Amino acid sequence: MDSVSEKLQIFQPVNVDESIAREEWHTYHPFTKSFKNSDEIEIVINQQDVFMDISQGELYIEAKFLEEVSTVVKTGKCSLTNNVGAFLFESITYELNGKLIDKVRDPGLISTVKSLLCLNQNESTALDVAGWNWPNGTVKSYEPETDNFSLLIPLNFLLNVFSDYTSAIIMGTQKLKLVRAKKMITVMLIQRETRKQTSPF
Repeated sequence: MDSVSEKLQIFQPVNVDESIAREEWHTYHPFTKSFKNSDEIEIVINQQDVFMDISQGELYIEAKFLEEVSTVVKTGKCSLTNNVGAFLFESITYELNGKLIDKVRDPGLISTVKSLLCLNQNESTALDVAGWNWPNGTVKSYEPETDNFSLLIPLNFLLNVFSDYTSAIIMGTQKLKLVRAKKMITVMLIQRETRKQTSPF
């Protein structure tokens, strides 16, 4: 009788297994092939069958010094600034389904002030791979032999939406737009030689 009565309980809530079976990392590349000053770089994600955790997103950058800059860098008189990855861009914008969600101008300045005020020593050390090396100020991923350096920047370091929103995003079209800085003056530190002037009198 018990089994029959249980079958008649048709108004009970349905038990659905909503546990996460696994997580995967996906790589998305920008459409543009030009990364010069003032260029717009767009990374578009258009997948309808996945749940995305944007709070774990990261921006990976590989760069190489030009030959004329490389000779100066190897003399030790030129180096990359602290937080160089953020200073590479003039503005960063995040859109979801065509709507502007978050935008930051001067991400280098904003993230530097935010990090100096909010990060503890352990958090600062964890951001070495992102180009944040306060107070040392040197990029540890720079390879003098090949003149290459690479950065892995958490997106929640650049935009507040990636740190404030920790739930999954269901479907939709996402666009990350990065505008390169107009000048490289905030990316490199150049030590100028000081010449001593002697007076003939």
